[in-house]
Amino acid sequence: SLFRRYWEYIHFRDSEDAAEREAVKDFKRNTILTLLWCCVFYIAIPVIIYIASYIPYMLADNPYDLAGVWGVQEFMFSYHSGLTATHPYQSSWWQWPLDLRPVWYFINYNVPSGMSSTISAFGNPTVWWVCSAGAVALMIKLVKGRIKAEEGMFVLLVGLGANYLPWVLVSRCTFAYHFFASVPFIILLTLYLLRDMEQKRPELKWIKWIWLGVAVALFAAYYPVISGVPAPTDYIKALELLPGWDFLGY
Repeated sequence: SLFRRYWEYIHFRDSEDAAEREAVKDFKRNTILTLLWCCVFYIAIPVIIYIASYIPYMLADNPYDLAGVWGVQEFMFSYHSGLTATHPYQSSWWQWPLDLRPVWYFINYNVPSGMSSTISAFGNPTVWWVCSAGAVALMIKLVKGRIKAEEGMFVLLVGLGANYLPWVLVSRCTFAYHFFASVPFIILLTLYLLRDMEQKRPELKWIKWIWLGVAVALFAAYYPVISGVPAPTDYIKALELLPGWDFLGY
């Protein structure tokens, strides 16, 4: 938004149209005020809330002071930035949209013979595959000017980038569940793409119902894998369609 206001300012500040000059005359003042409010809402208030989350530690028998809270931050940063450990269920950022390596959480051996109770962090392929591709397709169409740009699209793209792109720089082992925060954004971006398709090709409105139906069907099919509900072991093994899909730990 700030870049757009700046673009308007440099184009209209010397305009012969008085209304255009009037519209941008307060650009510098408004920019300073906006940045100051950003410092309040995006720095000061979050820091206050974060420190407040340590109040139980400050009231404990061996209480933390602010120096102790800062020491915890240093420890967390040094631990994660220097971690070299590996994990059998780790996956890289580029693997998450492809749903290549779910994270196995739990197995219950106290079930009847031939049954298994297991829980994995697993993304519905109908959502992760389709919406990851849909988000990319929407970005390409925006760059090529083949879809009408809307402010909501850019809000979602910023949200997606803020949640996903930083993981490209993380060197420690990471896991598929780190992608969870990005999923709502890729879903909504895909819906923009779907809406555009339906507006241009109304006869294709049925596609969304097929997509939704398959998503529900896969949710039901993989429900034992994500919930721990006992199911035949052979059935769970049959769900392991890709080499990285290991829902039983063996």
